[in-house]
Amino acid sequence: MKPKGLFFNIPGYGHVNPTLPMVKELVDRGEQIDYCCTEEFRAMIERTGARFIPLPEDMVYVTNEKFNLLEIFAELIERCYYILPALEQLITQEGYEYLLVDMYTPWGRLLAEKLNLPIMVFFPSFALHPKLKEPFHSKWQLVTSFGTSFTNGLRLNKFYKKIQKEHAVPTVNFLDYLVAEIDAPCITFTAQEFQPQRALFSKNYLFTGPNINVDVRLPDLNFPMEKLEGKTVIYISLGSVVVRRDFIKTCIKAFDGSDYVVVLNISKSYKKEEFVAPSNVILCNFAPQLEILAKADLFVTHGGMNSTHEGIFFEVPLVVVPQGGDQFLVAQTVEYNKLGKWLNHKRLSPEKLLRTVEELIADKQTKQNLKEMSQALKNAGGYLKAADEVQAFINRALKTNN
Repeated sequence: MKPKGLFFNIPGYGHVNPTLPMVKELVDRGEQIDYCCTEEFRAMIERTGARFIPLPEDMVYVTNEKFNLLEIFAELIERCYYILPALEQLITQEGYEYLLVDMYTPWGRLLAEKLNLPIMVFFPSFALHPKLKEPFHSKWQLVTSFGTSFTNGLRLNKFYKKIQKEHAVPTVNFLDYLVAEIDAPCITFTAQEFQPQRALFSKNYLFTGPNINVDVRLPDLNFPMEKLEGKTVIYISLGSVVVRRDFIKTCIKAFDGSDYVVVLNISKSYKKEEFVAPSNVILCNFAPQLEILAKADLFVTHGGMNSTHEGIFFEVPLVVVPQGGDQFLVAQTVEYNKLGKWLNHKRLSPEKLLRTVEELIADKQTKQNLKEMSQALKNAGGYLKAADEVQAFINRALKTNN
């Protein structure tokens, strides 16, 4: 019988989505994996064939609409304090032999240390390191760059001490959890060519690329794809975040009267009737992103890792307008590799946006760089390579324990 493993993740689409193709592949290969997250993700997880284990429902509010990294981590540590006993009991009762954990699940990493279980760590975005240069020069700059408050620091320290005292976990500096090197095997869902300062990371950091399956695209019969045919297409989407009204108006004004066809995803926060848009600007509350990117000439994005990977996959120049979190590092990396431009949303004007779009569309070197990086993402191996590495980890762990 296959050894039994447990996957811990936090309730965030950018964290859960990258793992699902890999988990499905592992289950299809016969691995016995349970997946612990919040109810919001039950259906998605169960479709992989993994058994779903619910986390407390209030965990769902930890990452929603929060861009302050230390605030997120302070909330995770507080939740960790309350759920550790139940999760430790779960692991003991179920007899799990190894743990798979997202980088930002402190309960998973702490319990692995306390119970002496083999662990593999997953980075949904870039791998982090104390020596990463701007804007992540050090762990202190990492957290202060997102408006870290003194209150969140006190809150984190308070629950860290309570966890250490009441739950008998190993001594850990929780700020180190953000950017410190990890000794356990790690999988990062990007290509090593896209990872900032790859040379900083030791051999236990594996880069398996994103999990983009273009074969499972389903046509959206409600979206007017025919309007994109034969046109120069600009796709604008800030993902699932709440889009600022002034950003939408800036985009509409930038392309009013232009020859571009613009698909502008205004999210579910607004009704299309709230805006006056010219005929060349298609407003939508949802867009079939992969289908549009396959036809797009430029992508204006918030810099979420999944969206950025998809843009690069389809060799679409990127204008990155980061809103918070690791999106600033993504924007910096896109610009460093000459795959697009990074624009500050606080200083964004219609004129600057239009000028940047026109420059990128005309830039042949950017297109060549995208072609090469797209191939690097594809060559990294994706979910099949990730599944291979997880199975190799399981086999090594069992040999060590035996």
